[in-house]
Amino acid sequence: MIFDGLNECDDLSIYHRYIKVLILTKPDPDFFNKIRLDKSSLSWDVSEAGINKVFGGEIEQLQQLSTWTSTLGVDYFEYKKIIDQRIEVIQKELKDLLDRLDAGID
Repeated sequence: MIFDGLNECDDLSIYHRYIKVLILTKPDPDFFNKIRLDKSSLSWDVSEAGINKVFGGEIEQLQQLSTWTSTLGVDYFEYKKIIDQRIEVIQKELKDLLDRLDAGID
């Protein structure tokens, strides 16, 4: 399978290349929705800059993936929708983390 050992990949651009290959195979949308599209397991500095760097990078990579998926046409709309939903979740997580950091909450 495409994802053998992929969880060990810390490079988001390489990870998303594999995601693109998967999208081109038109997997079942329910299966695709269960795949982690981000690598939020990556560690980061507990500072605003560190959090923004990791989450900002993930958001940027997913936005690029979403844009690429939209160029594939309507047959791939369901995958774009799933990616866009994940972007919204990560943006909310980023905001929540920054709010907690500002409030001094661990």
